[in-house]
Amino acid sequence: MSLATLAHRHPRIVDWGIHIDRTPAAGWLGLQFVALMPTWAWMAQRMRDGSDDPMGLLALVALAALAWSRRRELRASPRLGWLALA
Repeated sequence: MSLATLAHRHPRIVDWGIHIDRTPAAGWLGLQFVALMPTWAWMAQRMRDGSDDPMGLLALVALAALAWSRRRELRASPRLGWLALA
């Protein structure tokens, strides 16, 4: 089924896709932050009790550096294919 056929047969699906594609980036980041809250709490607890080595912080710093270096390639809205996969 082509995109034109889908748009002709099911226009609401296409409108919904456009609406999702136009969602602000802060909203997506907020949803991801909320979804990862149990992980954030677990990571903070491990860092406080000493059972984890400080290399975890190094990994977070490396992730932040990578995101900063690729900031011009990041999109304000996610691609619909990746969004559906997620």
